[in-house]
Amino acid sequence: MAKRKSSFEVTASSMTRTDFEISNPVVNVCAGTVDKFETEAPCEEDASGKVTRVNGVDKQLLDYFLLEHLLPAMQKAARCYRSSERKLAASFFPLFTHLAPLAGDAELLKQREGDHVPSDEAMSGLAALDASALQNASGSSRITADSSDGNSRHYIDFVHEDGDDLGPWQAVDFRGYGHGFPETGGYRDIGKTFTLLITDSKQKNFVWDPETAEQSAFYQLAEYASRAAIANLNIHRYKPVHMLILADGDWACAVLHPKASVQVEKGAIDPESFDMYLEGIKEKWCQENPGSVYQAPSEAQKQEWLAEQNDRLAYTEQKMKKLRMAGSIPDSKSLLVGTIVYNALSLTWTKFPIATLGTTFVPMDYVLVSGLMRVLFGDRVCSWTKETLQALAEARDKELHALRVKVL
Repeated sequence: MAKRKSSFEVTASSMTRTDFEISNPVVNVCAGTVDKFETEAPCEEDASGKVTRVNGVDKQLLDYFLLEHLLPAMQKAARCYRSSERKLAASFFPLFTHLAPLAGDAELLKQREGDHVPSDEAMSGLAALDASALQNASGSSRITADSSDGNSRHYIDFVHEDGDDLGPWQAVDFRGYGHGFPETGGYRDIGKTFTLLITDSKQKNFVWDPETAEQSAFYQLAEYASRAAIANLNIHRYKPVHMLILADGDWACAVLHPKASVQVEKGAIDPESFDMYLEGIKEKWCQENPGSVYQAPSEAQKQEWLAEQNDRLAYTEQKMKKLRMAGSIPDSKSLLVGTIVYNALSLTWTKFPIATLGTTFVPMDYVLVSGLMRVLFGDRVCSWTKETLQALAEARDKELHALRVKVL
């Protein structure tokens, strides 16, 4: 009987639950609350019962964005791309990049945010996106920005499958990744870091349920996120990687919290790489707790961690043999240590184009949009009002008007 292909050789687009568990033996997967996408009880109400905030973001701001920006743009796109969820999804993101804050908006935002200063987390995502960036021939948009403190510069690439440069990433429809370069010190040159991975589903009601579904669409995205996290860790970046699946009227979300990585030699954790793993644990903690003193684990705790990881590798080897898989865990294979948290259910969002008068946006539309804002703009958006976003829209319109004057 021919042996089954090793899970370590399976492409991400063909990844099953079994393959993911084998090829990522030290990644925990569990249902729970996805950071920045609160779906269980997302609404806050005032004393009269009126909804004032959704997912931490001002409800009036979200209404303004949905009605004045999202609705007209998506109506146009949907009439053009009725049969392509991918291209419809592609039209979703210019709305965010157009309204995102730029370095030149610092004074405008300070008037509305008070002394609120964007955290490094806010700047590490797709913060301060420059909507005036031109799309280059390879299908990626380069977007530049400066943080308000002047200590770091960031830019992101939004890449989709129209490009020819994606190589092994072909099944990921959008990749958002930021870059940072130190200017005055205090920041490590972090290079390219992935912050957001988005794929689509070709049909409505795609299979999600990661706990029981062997062929869940979740595992394709989880494999890409794990690869992205390894790339981030190699350049000392420990921030979460958010994941979205957008389909025809449905969406789902998850987030990967990377911890560190280890390497395998002869079916066990390489001792030298375990020392680097411990250094990674310390570095991650120090990044998340600046100014605090790190308490190193005891020798007993270190040995407990090492034994736990080796037990997982031994179990994986046994499982591969039971499934009659070819080979074993590859030597020098970098394995991610971390946790993926997924929202247990797929959710609905308004299908475009809207053809029925009186249609109202469904609650999960607000969660999707506010969650994307929190990932793309940073949690600073939680301090914004409708007027903040209007002011940014007016600033972008002035830029476009100035451009028209120059062209004419």
